[in-house]
Amino acid sequence: YNAKNYNIKMRRALKKDDWNTICLPYSLTSDEISSLFGSGTKVETFSDLEYNSETNSYTMKFSAATEITAGTPYLIKPSKDVSDNIYEIKDRTITCTSETYVPTGTSQTANNTTLTMQGEYNKRMITPFDVTESENIYVISGDKIYPVNSDVEMKGLRCYFVAKESTTEPSEGGSGAFSNAKVIHSDGTSTDLRLIDAEAT
Repeated sequence: YNAKNYNIKMRRALKKDDWNTICLPYSLTSDEISSLFGSGTKVETFSDLEYNSETNSYTMKFSAATEITAGTPYLIKPSKDVSDNIYEIKDRTITCTSETYVPTGTSQTANNTTLTMQGEYNKRMITPFDVTESENIYVISGDKIYPVNSDVEMKGLRCYFVAKESTTEPSEGGSGAFSNAKVIHSDGTSTDLRLIDAEAT
Protein backbone atom coordinates (compact mmCIF):
# COMPACT_ATOMS: atom_id res chain seq x y z
CA TYR A 1 0.00 0.00 0.00
CA ASN A 2 1.01 3.67 -0.32
CA ALA A 3 0.90 6.15 2.56
CA LYS A 4 0.90 9.71 1.22
CA ASN A 5 2.00 12.91 2.96
CA TYR A 6 3.52 10.87 5.74
CA ASN A 7 5.83 12.47 8.32
CA ILE A 8 8.65 10.22 9.51
CA LYS A 9 10.56 10.69 12.74
CA MET A 10 13.57 8.50 13.36
CA ARG A 11 15.59 8.38 16.57
CA ARG A 12 19.06 7.00 15.91
CA ALA A 13 22.32 7.95 17.62
CA LEU A 14 24.91 8.49 14.88
CA LYS A 15 28.50 9.64 15.36
CA LYS A 16 29.50 12.55 13.14
CA ASP A 17 32.53 11.88 10.91
CA ASP A 18 32.58 8.23 11.99
CA TRP A 19 31.29 5.05 10.37
CA ASN A 20 27.99 3.72 11.71
CA THR A 21 25.82 0.81 10.58
CA ILE A 22 22.27 1.60 9.50
CA CYS A 23 19.23 -0.21 8.09
CA LEU A 24 15.97 1.66 7.43
CA PRO A 25 12.43 0.46 6.63
CA TYR A 26 12.11 3.18 3.98
CA SER A 27 14.27 4.39 1.10
CA LEU A 28 16.14 7.71 0.96
CA THR A 29 17.25 9.67 -2.09
CA SER A 30 20.67 11.31 -2.27
CA ASP A 31 19.06 14.70 -1.57
CA GLU A 32 17.29 13.33 1.50
CA ILE A 33 20.53 11.80 2.77
CA SER A 34 22.27 15.19 2.48
CA SER A 35 19.37 16.98 4.16
CA LEU A 36 19.13 14.54 7.06
CA PHE A 37 22.75 13.67 7.73
CA GLY A 38 24.64 16.59 6.19
CA SER A 39 26.21 17.49 2.86
CA GLY A 40 29.08 15.16 2.06
CA THR A 41 27.66 12.27 4.10
CA LYS A 42 29.09 8.97 2.87
CA VAL A 43 27.04 5.79 2.45
CA GLU A 44 28.53 2.40 1.59
CA THR A 45 27.42 -1.15 0.84
CA PHE A 46 29.26 -4.39 1.62
CA SER A 47 30.69 -5.32 -1.80
CA ASP A 48 33.54 -7.83 -1.43
CA LEU A 49 35.40 -10.14 0.95
CA GLU A 50 39.02 -11.25 0.63
CA TYR A 51 41.10 -13.75 2.62
CA ASN A 52 44.88 -13.61 3.18
CA SER A 53 46.24 -17.07 3.97
CA GLU A 54 49.63 -15.71 5.08
CA THR A 55 48.14 -13.58 7.85
CA ASN A 56 44.98 -15.69 8.31
CA SER A 57 42.89 -12.53 8.06
CA TYR A 58 39.93 -11.15 6.14
CA THR A 59 39.42 -7.83 4.37
CA MET A 60 35.90 -6.47 4.05
CA LYS A 61 35.46 -4.06 1.15
CA PHE A 62 32.71 -1.46 0.87
CA SER A 63 31.54 0.49 -2.18
CA ALA A 64 29.95 3.94 -2.32
CA ALA A 65 26.16 4.23 -2.56
CA THR A 66 24.22 7.34 -3.56
CA GLU A 67 20.85 6.27 -2.15
CA ILE A 68 19.49 4.08 0.65
CA THR A 69 17.13 1.23 -0.23
CA ALA A 70 14.60 0.09 2.35
CA GLY A 71 15.65 -3.06 4.21
CA THR A 72 19.25 -2.97 2.97
CA PRO A 73 22.22 -2.75 5.39
CA TYR A 74 24.72 0.09 4.97
CA LEU A 75 27.62 1.89 6.56
CA ILE A 76 27.04 5.63 6.94
CA LYS A 77 29.37 8.49 7.90
CA PRO A 78 27.27 11.60 8.72
CA SER A 79 28.81 15.05 8.32
CA LYS A 80 26.70 16.79 10.95
CA ASP A 81 25.30 16.32 14.45
CA VAL A 82 21.54 16.34 14.96
CA SER A 83 19.81 17.60 18.11
CA ASP A 84 18.43 14.79 20.28
CA ASN A 85 19.38 12.29 17.55
CA ILE A 86 15.97 12.81 15.92
CA TYR A 87 15.74 12.86 12.13
CA GLU A 88 12.52 13.99 10.44
CA ILE A 89 11.24 13.62 6.88
CA LYS A 90 8.07 15.48 6.01
CA ASP A 91 5.40 14.86 3.36
CA ARG A 92 6.71 11.55 2.14
CA THR A 93 4.86 8.87 0.19
CA ILE A 94 5.82 5.50 1.66
CA THR A 95 5.36 2.37 -0.43
CA CYS A 96 5.09 -0.76 1.70
CA THR A 97 5.50 -4.28 0.30
CA SER A 98 5.96 -7.65 1.97
CA GLU A 99 9.72 -7.32 1.42
CA THR A 100 9.85 -3.97 3.22
CA TYR A 101 8.99 -5.54 6.57
CA VAL A 102 11.93 -7.94 6.57
CA PRO A 103 15.47 -6.49 6.43
CA THR A 104 17.72 -8.24 3.94
CA GLY A 105 21.31 -9.34 4.32
CA THR A 106 24.23 -8.59 2.01
CA SER A 107 26.61 -11.56 1.70
CA GLN A 108 30.13 -12.06 0.34
CA THR A 109 32.21 -15.26 0.33
CA ALA A 110 35.93 -16.03 0.64
CA ASN A 111 37.91 -19.01 1.94
CA ASN A 112 34.74 -21.16 2.04
CA THR A 113 33.26 -18.71 4.53
CA THR A 114 30.27 -16.48 3.87
CA LEU A 115 30.03 -13.19 5.73
CA THR A 116 26.57 -11.60 5.84
CA MET A 117 25.89 -8.02 6.87
CA GLN A 118 22.40 -8.26 8.35
CA GLY A 119 20.10 -5.33 9.02
CA GLU A 120 17.74 -5.08 11.98
CA TYR A 121 14.86 -2.62 12.49
CA ASN A 122 14.04 -3.23 16.14
CA LYS A 123 15.96 -3.39 19.39
CA ARG A 124 16.69 -7.02 20.07
CA MET A 125 18.85 -9.39 22.07
CA ILE A 126 21.47 -11.11 19.94
CA THR A 127 22.64 -14.42 21.38
CA PRO A 128 25.03 -17.19 20.29
CA PHE A 129 21.95 -19.43 20.06
CA ASP A 130 20.70 -17.39 17.07
CA VAL A 131 23.09 -19.31 14.83
CA THR A 132 24.43 -22.84 14.29
CA GLU A 133 27.79 -24.28 15.33
CA SER A 134 29.26 -23.39 11.91
CA GLU A 135 28.40 -19.71 12.38
CA ASN A 136 29.71 -16.81 14.46
CA ILE A 137 28.06 -13.43 15.10
CA TYR A 138 29.97 -10.15 15.23
CA VAL A 139 29.03 -6.56 15.98
CA ILE A 140 31.29 -3.85 14.55
CA SER A 141 31.49 -0.37 16.06
CA GLY A 142 34.10 2.08 14.79
CA ASP A 143 37.44 0.26 14.82
CA LYS A 144 36.23 -2.47 17.17
CA ILE A 145 34.79 -5.91 16.42
CA TYR A 146 32.80 -7.70 19.10
CA PRO A 147 32.24 -11.46 18.89
CA VAL A 148 28.84 -12.33 20.34
CA ASN A 149 29.79 -15.02 22.86
CA SER A 150 27.00 -14.09 25.27
CA ASP A 151 23.73 -12.16 25.07
CA VAL A 152 24.20 -8.66 23.62
CA GLU A 153 21.43 -6.06 23.39
CA MET A 154 21.50 -4.23 20.06
CA LYS A 155 19.37 -1.17 19.42
CA GLY A 156 17.24 -0.87 16.29
CA LEU A 157 18.09 0.46 12.81
CA ARG A 158 21.55 -1.13 12.99
CA CYS A 159 23.41 -4.08 11.47
CA TYR A 160 25.44 -7.04 12.64
CA PHE A 161 27.57 -9.65 10.85
CA VAL A 162 27.24 -13.43 10.63
CA ALA A 163 30.20 -15.54 9.48
CA LYS A 164 29.21 -19.00 8.24
CA GLU A 165 31.73 -21.71 7.38
CA SER A 166 31.03 -24.27 4.69
CA THR A 167 30.13 -27.61 6.28
CA THR A 168 31.51 -29.54 3.29
CA GLU A 169 34.71 -27.54 2.74
CA PRO A 170 35.97 -26.08 6.02
CA SER A 171 37.69 -22.73 5.73
CA GLU A 172 41.40 -22.31 6.36
CA GLY A 173 41.84 -20.82 9.82
CA GLY A 174 38.10 -20.93 10.51
CA SER A 175 35.66 -18.04 10.59
CA GLY A 176 37.24 -17.04 13.88
CA ALA A 177 39.86 -15.32 11.72
CA PHE A 178 37.44 -12.39 11.58
CA SER A 179 38.99 -11.40 14.89
CA ASN A 180 41.91 -10.34 12.65
CA ALA A 181 40.10 -8.28 10.05
CA LYS A 182 40.30 -5.03 8.11
CA VAL A 183 37.74 -2.78 6.44
CA ILE A 184 38.54 -0.92 3.20
CA HIS A 185 36.21 1.92 2.30
CA SER A 186 35.24 3.25 -1.13
CA ASP A 187 37.76 6.10 -0.90
CA GLY A 188 40.62 3.66 -0.28
CA THR A 189 41.00 4.38 3.43
CA SER A 190 41.17 1.36 5.71
CA THR A 191 40.41 0.48 9.30
CA ASP A 192 42.05 -2.35 11.22
CA LEU A 193 39.44 -3.90 13.49
CA ARG A 194 40.43 -4.58 17.10
CA LEU A 195 38.90 -7.61 18.81
CA ILE A 196 37.04 -6.61 21.98
CA ASP A 197 35.83 -9.27 24.41
CA ALA A 198 33.06 -7.14 25.86
CA GLU A 199 29.44 -6.31 25.21
CA ALA A 200 28.80 -4.03 22.25
CA THR A 201 27.20 -0.65 22.73
